[in-house]
Amino acid sequence: MCRLILLFSLLSLTACGPYEKHDQGPVKYEDGNAGVDVAGVEAGLSEDRRVEAASHVKVEGLGFPKGVTISPKAPTVEDSLEAIAPLAEGSDSFSDVSFNWYVNGTKISGVTRGVLKPGVGRFERGDTVYFVARVENLEGHAAEATSKVVEIVNAKPVMLSNVRNASGLQGIRLEASDPDGDELHWSVEGGPPGISIEQSGRIRIRAVDLKEAFSGEVVFVAEDRDGARAELHIPVAVNAATEATTEVTEVKTLKRREQVSEAEFEKANLDAGDRIEKMSPEEFERYIREQERRAK
Repeated sequence: MCRLILLFSLLSLTACGPYEKHDQGPVKYEDGNAGVDVAGVEAGLSEDRRVEAASHVKVEGLGFPKGVTISPKAPTVEDSLEAIAPLAEGSDSFSDVSFNWYVNGTKISGVTRGVLKPGVGRFERGDTVYFVARVENLEGHAAEATSKVVEIVNAKPVMLSNVRNASGLQGIRLEASDPDGDELHWSVEGGPPGISIEQSGRIRIRAVDLKEAFSGEVVFVAEDRDGARAELHIPVAVNAATEATTEVTEVKTLKRREQVSEAEFEKANLDAGDRIEKMSPEEFERYIREQERRAK
């Protein structure tokens, strides 16, 4: 019995002897983080939180104190949108400024500059656009500002026709386009009576005897559904139906060439040309038939 007690005592002394540290790798924890340097990870997370917090700290001289806006204020589908975002006075010249553009609330990917072009934004009439500007300095401090929302408005039609070199207006077809794709309505404003325009854009002129001469402009208008207009102004002058009409009537009696002077013959040709130019297609056809009948 004594031997057994003595042996147990010796074993107990050996187990409870002085502690010796052995380098066996990272400390093992009962929560499953075996082999993980938990203290290092926690230190890294603290640094990330510090940097994130620092980026939201308001720093004097960093930001957009005058606000940010979009130019133009009422853009159309043809306009490039420019971000107006003046930095605070004394801002670090090394600060980085970037922009995020949003169309109808959706971010336009790949665009970080201060200009949004129509081909990139693909905005249409009625769409809404805004941007968020961000400035960050070398210390990691940052500031952001959001612009007011602008709406893409209706664009004016564009007149495509040029009639400067035309010898007359009868039968000419005018052309215009609408950037928004609207169908255009044609009309005539001002000018002497007898001028009209079809919805295809073709000009028609009907001969009308005027009691008074006319000198001024005839205005051809292409209008979209919202009332935006493209206009073509053409100066015209028409003589009153006085003695000239009588002379033309006399020419209609088909005097022989030798019966009129050179001046009368030339004037008759000019008057006949003016009269033909003002004829409608139906009137011109009747005129040709009459000339053929007389030639027989």
